[in-house]
Amino acid sequence: MIFPTNHHSAITSALALILALGAAGCSDSASPLPEPEPERVAETYLRLSVRANDITEPVPIDTTYFGGVSGDNELIQTMRFIVVDGDGRIEHNVYVSQPAAVEAATDAYRVKPNDTKTVYLFGNEAALPDDYRTTLRDLMAGENFTEATGALDWTLTRESDKPMFPDGSLIPMTEFHTIEIGDPKYDMTDPDEPQPIPYESTLFVTRVATKFAVQLTLDESCFLNTDSKVELSPVVVSSIADSEYLIPRATTYSPAKSPADGTNRIITSYEVPSTASVADYTFQLTQTDDKGREFKSPIVYLTETRYGSGPTPYSVSITVDGVELSAPLPNLPSLPRNTFVIINITVYNNNLEVTLQPYTGVWLKPDFGIERD
Repeated sequence: MIFPTNHHSAITSALALILALGAAGCSDSASPLPEPEPERVAETYLRLSVRANDITEPVPIDTTYFGGVSGDNELIQTMRFIVVDGDGRIEHNVYVSQPAAVEAATDAYRVKPNDTKTVYLFGNEAALPDDYRTTLRDLMAGENFTEATGALDWTLTRESDKPMFPDGSLIPMTEFHTIEIGDPKYDMTDPDEPQPIPYESTLFVTRVATKFAVQLTLDESCFLNTDSKVELSPVVVSSIADSEYLIPRATTYSPAKSPADGTNRIITSYEVPSTASVADYTFQLTQTDDKGREFKSPIVYLTETRYGSGPTPYSVSITVDGVELSAPLPNLPSLPRNTFVIINITVYNNNLEVTLQPYTGVWLKPDFGIERD
């Protein structure tokens, strides 16, 4: 899962788009008199396949780190491709279902040449509300896309102190891209059998969630004045939004969104719903050692959030043996979708030391969203 300055987010998923050109054949005539050969009619076809990229984690230095998936729920298991022409009319609504795997692909579909296409992408739509899924499923060729979808001004909401998506559930992925299609192109090595030369473009999608995990260590100083177990409250992170847009809104990337060439990207700006409010989120901890010093939370999927304007608008707090401790989350000035925030907390002498941990500085898997062989 991807996501200004020192905080990085990578767009999660890359989409290979192949535009193949074909031609109508000619027919034989039974007439005794020769007839002119029908003119070859050029037609443009669109074939889509999808691959995914990695995620980045925010780190305390100006470096991008990429991480792998946590489970099949973060892989692409279904993908819907909606192709809209320059007049705003739907040309194709294609749905691909598969086990979590390397890629999803469509057959070739005829589209209008010399046109600007917008391709809308919806991965793992089973995680979406029923009314959204029904609308997407029922879109028909020839319909005006904006009218049929309400300009896709769709939001997802999160209940108070509950995750956006439960652990293990499918994580939806979305994006849209603009593609220019020109004249048909052919390989004329054999003039009698010209072969289409495809247009090619690489697109990406991003997960509609942020991802959190908390790791906590009690320093030996916590046990100096007690012979018993240290009492810990759950960990609380402040200012998490209760809603987000389904499709990225006014989002800019580095490198730029277009041309989409398969390069991992970070989100540098984005918008959230004006109706979104923020509240604390509570992370439950589980002991992971036999000495009562190491704890962790499960992975939690939350909402894309934008709160405050300072360098550390988010904070973490915990109560240790009745003493409430808090600290800002470093290097987290914003919280775009597809960010994985790993919070490391060390408690010592009634103080908190908090860092954001990257996986490593090396390429772990070439894709957060699709596993490659």
